[in-house]
Amino acid sequence: MEIGEELRRRREERGITLEQVEAATRIRARYLRALEEGEFHRLPGEAYVKGYLRAYAAFLGLDADEVLASYKAGREAAAPPAEAGEEESGPRFGPPWPPRSPAASRCAARRSRLYPAPASSMLEVK
Repeated sequence: MEIGEELRRRREERGITLEQVEAATRIRARYLRALEEGEFHRLPGEAYVKGYLRAYAAFLGLDADEVLASYKAGREAAAPPAEAGEEESGPRFGPPWPPRSPAASRCAARRSRLYPAPASSMLEVK
């Protein structure tokens, strides 16, 4: 049984509406509906999916760790497997900052002239 189906079944067994769950958990009804329909891409991000699943499962009396384990297993099964010997190309993360444009460099130079750094004697603690 899918995670969303289990959440919906448990909620309906208890006779609770989505609006009541929303009031108790402070999770918007549209996100609760997305969880029940298994449409996790409709939530703001991965951290929200995990947090909402944990809170919703706890509210319904389910084991939150089991629900998260089911979610992770389903997510890993849905991901396409990488082919043998195939590695990611390029850096995993981008540069720490975007390169400066010539205009930004001129602005930084102007700022350093207008607001010079304090003298080193001012930084010494006495």
